[in-house]
Amino acid sequence: MDGSCRPGRRCPWPSVLLTGALLLLLAEPATLRAQVPDTIPRDTAVIPIPPEVMEDDTVPDTALASEDSILPAPTIPEYPHPAPTGWAWADWEWGREELARYHGLSLIDLIDRIPGIVVTRAGGFGRPTGVSTLGMGGGRVRLFIDGYEMDPLASATLDLQHYGIADLGSLRVSRSLNEVRIEISTFRLQDSRPYSRIEIGAGNYETKLLRALFSRTIGAQNIVTAAFGLASTRGIGISEPFTRNLGALGWSYSLSPELGFEAQYRFTGVERRSSADRVPQIFDENMTRQELVLRGRARPFADLTVEGIVGRSWRAPADSTSFVDDELASTQAVLRAVYQTRPVWVDGSARLRGGSDRGVATPGLELALRGGLRPFPWLQATGEVRHANAADIAGVDLSATVRAGSWWGISLFGTVASGERALGLIRDSTFTVPREIETEVDGV
Repeated sequence: MDGSCRPGRRCPWPSVLLTGALLLLLAEPATLRAQVPDTIPRDTAVIPIPPEVMEDDTVPDTALASEDSILPAPTIPEYPHPAPTGWAWADWEWGREELARYHGLSLIDLIDRIPGIVVTRAGGFGRPTGVSTLGMGGGRVRLFIDGYEMDPLASATLDLQHYGIADLGSLRVSRSLNEVRIEISTFRLQDSRPYSRIEIGAGNYETKLLRALFSRTIGAQNIVTAAFGLASTRGIGISEPFTRNLGALGWSYSLSPELGFEAQYRFTGVERRSSADRVPQIFDENMTRQELVLRGRARPFADLTVEGIVGRSWRAPADSTSFVDDELASTQAVLRAVYQTRPVWVDGSARLRGGSDRGVATPGLELALRGGLRPFPWLQATGEVRHANAADIAGVDLSATVRAGSWWGISLFGTVASGERALGLIRDSTFTVPREIETEVDGV
């Protein structure tokens, strides 16, 4: 058969040559692999190892790790606050992350940001800052630090300018017809790693700011926390120096995640001096205030938390230039418990006080019961009954509130308050100020 290419006939050679080239290309990798010597010598014996002899992989797989390498801190049980927060419920709460972005100088700067609360600085030099809400004139302001109430001691209302925020962990503010309730929880270590924080600032009028906090675990059951805060200024015109310093030291011992004890010591120093040519120096103040508080807290059941507190507050002038030159003190014993289970919560407390013969007559015995019902996320009913006696005068006050919302930023509420309250008065409170009376007689 003639295989040559002639005119009019298809030539088969290009197809044959192309097919042969493809076969050579396909066969080349197999030929090359056959020329590479085997990595395992032919005379090597492979001996299987029993599974029980083999150890686990020495390099852990982080994706399969079941436990975190950071251990939690041995903190005592946290006292719960079951009521919701927000504008719709007239309760505001700031946690650790929100407070880290706050740079105020004192507690009053943060309270001033709450809607409906008015801060007044009326009166003469050295008068305490007042707080009111929604035009309320007869209400009171109460400050609690980890459940221990801070009594004003030397005045009828607390001066929130004197409370620093160096060891502030969380803050909750409740607004009602009866009172403005401020609840502070101090800083609590979240895990076993040491924690430290330092803030430094400076401004006009020779203003200086320093806040420092350190906390760490000791052993497997102890936590030690120390805090220091300083705020000072020379005032407008560099003529009214003011200095406030705060020191706090805390120790907690956790027997178990459901039982623990804690001790806290707080020190507050205030020095305020006025200019002789602008403000009378009789309102100068130089004082120290201290608190020593012991508490035990337990959670016997998942829905029940109980706590016992014993503490003492005392205030003393640092020198003879202070306007209030008396040593005042207050002793307080507290027993409280909270039970919460959906949709009901109940919080009860009993406070027993004893104080000095002078100063504000705070209630000697106070019994309070608060509760709430929240059947739906948008509906809540709360109520409170309180019995207190001060200076042999007893009173019972009641309050109830129903709130619904919010929808498109609008909430509906109705509240009522009634009863009698035993107001604290200053006992033996004639603080006299000596003054020189100049007389002139004609002819002498």
